[in-house]
Amino acid sequence: MKTPRILLFIFLVTISGSAIAQIDADLDGNETIDGRDIFAFVAQWQASQVAEATGTQVGWEATLEPMSPTYGVSGKAIVTSATSIRLENFSYLNNGPDVHVYLVTASGDSGFTNQEGAAGLSIFDFSNNNAEPYVGVTQDIELPEGVTIQPYTHVSVWCRLAGVDFGSGKFVPQ
Repeated sequence: MKTPRILLFIFLVTISGSAIAQIDADLDGNETIDGRDIFAFVAQWQASQVAEATGTQVGWEATLEPMSPTYGVSGKAIVTSATSIRLENFSYLNNGPDVHVYLVTASGDSGFTNQEGAAGLSIFDFSNNNAEPYVGVTQDIELPEGVTIQPYTHVSVWCRLAGVDFGSGKFVPQ
């Protein structure tokens, strides 16, 4: 079933002005979308609102997206407790200097690497691995004492020396 754009607009007015702006940006002209798409969009939007209100929670995952194929970053970061994460099916060629796993706080969804005021915490240092590549590994990481996952929204494989994001992802509910 196709839903006319005007009905979608009326439906979203009851949810949020920002949701309307997002769906309006996704549609053009008199395009219609399937009613199931509306449900999926609303569910995704609600999850993002929960994330902003409560912070990152146990069970949330971040899919690591490579910034360049040069470094071979891929896998998932899974929040396993309030004070630990697991890198699962994780790969990284280990070919950069001074590279760390960082937890990052950031506002908005546009990423954190170019945002003013983004703050990060190094939780794992790859320099202890003698430059051996990681291929499909599972790595459990405990956060420093007194630190919880809640305020951190993203995870990054970050080169401190160059100030470059090798691969990163945003924590989302699963």
